[in-house]
Amino acid sequence: MQSRPLPLFAVFENQNKFREKPHETADSFGVCNQICIEEFTNKQSDQFQTLCHIGSGSFSDVFKVSSKEDGNIYAIKWTRTRHLDDSDRRTSLHDLYMLQQVVQHPNLVDFNRSWIQKGEIFTQQELCENGNLTSYLIHNDKLDEKVIWKLLFDIVLAVKQLHGQQIIHFDIKPDNIFISKNNYFKLGDFGLSHFKDFTSPISEGDSRYIAPEVLTQTLSTTSSDIFSIGVTVFEASERVIIPSDGPLWHKLREDPPHLEGRSQQLDQLVRSLLHSDPKCRPSVDIILHNPQEYNLF
Repeated sequence: MQSRPLPLFAVFENQNKFREKPHETADSFGVCNQICIEEFTNKQSDQFQTLCHIGSGSFSDVFKVSSKEDGNIYAIKWTRTRHLDDSDRRTSLHDLYMLQQVVQHPNLVDFNRSWIQKGEIFTQQELCENGNLTSYLIHNDKLDEKVIWKLLFDIVLAVKQLHGQQIIHFDIKPDNIFISKNNYFKLGDFGLSHFKDFTSPISEGDSRYIAPEVLTQTLSTTSSDIFSIGVTVFEASERVIIPSDGPLWHKLREDPPHLEGRSQQLDQLVRSLLHSDPKCRPSVDIILHNPQEYNLF
């Protein structure tokens, strides 16, 4: 199958519209973030016009900007490395390295460039206007099954590109899946990604989405990404909060529940993605083999 994004607008037309960018209002962040915006603007005013603050991490902030060079809109992540310990600093630099290795693909967040300025890291990337999947699930009712299929195939296409480059993402979850202005689901955040032949100890990913073999054998394979896709799609379909431990966490790894009110095809596929044995999970090529049977076209 040709690696291309699936048709979009017919899939989304019956879904609730995205709310009007609540994350872009000043009131969402308060005075502290206004100071942060002013500091960022002072650092980058020669290259960009700062439009708004759109997200925060422990030691980073993300801004929507307009480039004075080409007039286009971008997202810039500003990481203040002076606050990071050695491990977090290595992760930030590793994220930059992996971003530079990934070949452009319609279902991967586009990387433009990065630079270090006075010990702080700035990363310029494509702006996904409609936020991430976590926000989308919060602001929308139960998703139509075609949207679930759209999510599944878009992310599998992204992972196919990565696996073709011998890269394991290792942190697939709603927080790291972004939605473009044209409603493409796009995979981003490569801080835990690594090449398949990586032999050093790997950092443990988010325990809610991590495959069982990673916990028991410290083993990360392409099949580990498939499991994380399964948990993500299960969450989007069932609208449940995925726990970091407890009965549901164990059930997803031992005897995955059936999807309620979904087609048999979707239910069977998602349960196969969650198989406890990584060798029994389908590859990206098998998943993508014949999407017509899932009534996507």
